[in-house]
Amino acid sequence: MNRRLAVALVSLAAAFLTTEATPARASSPTPDAIVRHVRKAFSLSPLWEVKVSNLKPAAMPGFLAGTLTIQAPQGSQAQPLLASADGKWYFVGAAYALEPSPISGFKTLKANTDSPPPPDLSVSSDGRFAILGTPQNLDIDPDADRVSKMKLTGVPFAGPADAPLTLVEYSDMQCPHCKRAHDILKENLGAYKGKVRRIFKNYPLTNLHPWAYRAALGLACAGKLSPASVPAFESGVFDRQEDISAATANKPPTIVAAEADKALKAIAAKTGLAAEKFARCLESPEAKSLVEADIAEGDRVGVSGTPSIFINGRKTRGYEWPEVKAVLDAMSLR
Repeated sequence: MNRRLAVALVSLAAAFLTTEATPARASSPTPDAIVRHVRKAFSLSPLWEVKVSNLKPAAMPGFLAGTLTIQAPQGSQAQPLLASADGKWYFVGAAYALEPSPISGFKTLKANTDSPPPPDLSVSSDGRFAILGTPQNLDIDPDADRVSKMKLTGVPFAGPADAPLTLVEYSDMQCPHCKRAHDILKENLGAYKGKVRRIFKNYPLTNLHPWAYRAALGLACAGKLSPASVPAFESGVFDRQEDISAATANKPPTIVAAEADKALKAIAAKTGLAAEKFARCLESPEAKSLVEADIAEGDRVGVSGTPSIFINGRKTRGYEWPEVKAVLDAMSLR
């Protein structure tokens, strides 16, 4: 499942503010005019709340920058927005400056700290051509490159520390597909006893799953307080996934957090974790930093949804056992 809420928007898509005969347009765009057009252009449900923040001058001359926010029953989505100062055009997307590319003779898009990662676009130095796609360097081993971006020491794991295969699983404990993957691995990895070191990484999809981040904090705390308890805590949450989701369905965030915490504390107690220490850890900056580090790591290695499974750096194309087994066997032969 994708980490960002899927909405009917196309990034960097430009559109006229008006498509039919209307009174003369104001000299500068207004948030209300953009909202009305967005609803029509992307066929957004009348049940969805759409807002455009106050527009202010953008770094790119001739444009104003703001944020388009869409609140749907499934969650909210915020997108950067650019509008031309003459009130005629807008983009659901961000402007990125050009910087030198690793490829000689090209420039690429420079990331903004307040915008989503830019698309992989390489622009020729004369500005006549652009290549949309990720450049691949034949001198770099992609498996080794992904492994180099993962923290594999000083983290909880199951299996022998010197196992020839390391399986890293980026997962969301409220995600039904992740529960299915967990059950599949638990059922089948026994055939590889002594050969696989398994590491679980938190990658909660907060726009889709309201209690997933609390569960991630709980798992981070289990790892901090007693690394050996992580597999049991992880299984405990997945075993109660449906119950927790039912208890938190359609509830305000404060109730969701309270209900999730109640379940997580019960799982922690059953796992043998000290109640007071676990409760304090759930609210600690350290637990949050551990979860955020896992998310950032997942982004670096190309995680776009959960579950994402890597074996010695090789990503599996799904989580069903035949695919996972095929990659395990292939990596065993390397």
